[in-house]
Amino acid sequence: MHGVLAIPELHRVYASATGSNELVVIDDSTLQIIARAHAGDYPDGVAYASRISAFANNALPGLSGRVTSTGQGA
Repeated sequence: MHGVLAIPELHRVYASATGSNELVVIDDSTLQIIARAHAGDYPDGVAYASRISAFANNALPGLSGRVTSTGQGA
């Protein structure tokens, strides 16, 4: 794991799992993984924009950012 981001208002922790090229979503009250999403090759950082309820992660080596809505479930 490289990037870890806790978002208290969503009760979620987002983490970039570089070994499996995924973004992992963890429920902060149970510490259980509730979702996984492909995040490109070697995902590195995670960022969150609360005004638009979206997060982004960067994948290396191209540093191509991916932006995704958090939606209701994740």
